[in-house]
Amino acid sequence: MTAERHILGDLLFRNEKPAEEYLKQLKGKKHLIIGNHDRDWVKKCNLEDFFESVNNLHFISDGKRQMTLCHYPMMSWPHMTRCYMVFGHIHGNTDADYWPLIRENDLMLNAGADVNKPLIWRRFQVAGNITLAQLGYVTMTLFEMKGSHLFHLEYSVNENMPDDDPAYQSEPDKILRYDIAGGDSFPETMISNTYAATEMTLRRFTSRGDATFHFFYDYGDGWEVVLRLEEVFEDSELPGKELPRVLEGQGFGIIEDCGGPAGLEHLREVFQQKSSPEYQSMREWLGTSEVDLSVFDLQDLNFRLKKLPRIFRDLYEYDYPPTKHSIDLLDRKYCKTN
Repeated sequence: MTAERHILGDLLFRNEKPAEEYLKQLKGKKHLIIGNHDRDWVKKCNLEDFFESVNNLHFISDGKRQMTLCHYPMMSWPHMTRCYMVFGHIHGNTDADYWPLIRENDLMLNAGADVNKPLIWRRFQVAGNITLAQLGYVTMTLFEMKGSHLFHLEYSVNENMPDDDPAYQSEPDKILRYDIAGGDSFPETMISNTYAATEMTLRRFTSRGDATFHFFYDYGDGWEVVLRLEEVFEDSELPGKELPRVLEGQGFGIIEDCGGPAGLEHLREVFQQKSSPEYQSMREWLGTSEVDLSVFDLQDLNFRLKKLPRIFRDLYEYDYPPTKHSIDLLDRKYCKTN
């Protein structure tokens, strides 16, 4: 019997290879329920070659109960007193306003999953009047980036605008890129719609109460951080002198030049096992025999947020080389006893 698999959306997002390269690796009969991050790649792929069906809403049965499958959690569905509602979309985020309703209903099943590991995330607050460049410096600090590589931020019309918005209807695939240099500094062969991150403030994007940016760092290793605006406060509610600040998080961050997300996971495994031939060379490279990527020090990170963004600003915007004091801060010399 051939297994049937029902995929609850967001199958691919910002994939490096054509969708077909990933889809042909999936076995069995596949049914796709469209997610919000699928709108782009499904237009460029012959879905009939890979899926038995493609729907926004799908119904199946195990012989006893019907199941309603949808990318989004639904508060009402057919036969909801005895049949299951299976959804994705929220992944592991339990902070949504409607999460208590989901948790109390045994017939609502969250099937969302993220494959990226180790899990690293932050919840933080910044002032609305900071530039996107400054938002980049804060992000670099939060995720242990050393300012050794280029970076930029992207804002996608597809991801941020509702379907009925004129901007979405006219250019749904448009991506605005905010770089430390700016559009006039790039050759014509580079991506269009490129603007200076130093001239655009975060407040320009907060009028709708939500926004999503993608922060890219080190184009060789390919680090990407998704930045989602969750809440906007009035200036009187959140004094600027207290910002930026991190509220909570998980995981240490990246390790520069390790080979990106896959390289970081490999490094974690090498230091866990300590039996691989690579362990000795990695230990010499990092100057330590222990690497714990689960460490998250809230107090230390808030201390660094008061120092490092200014170091990054001087480096990227004014081309000032870091001082010995700056390097000691980046390398946490203040934590070392000898």
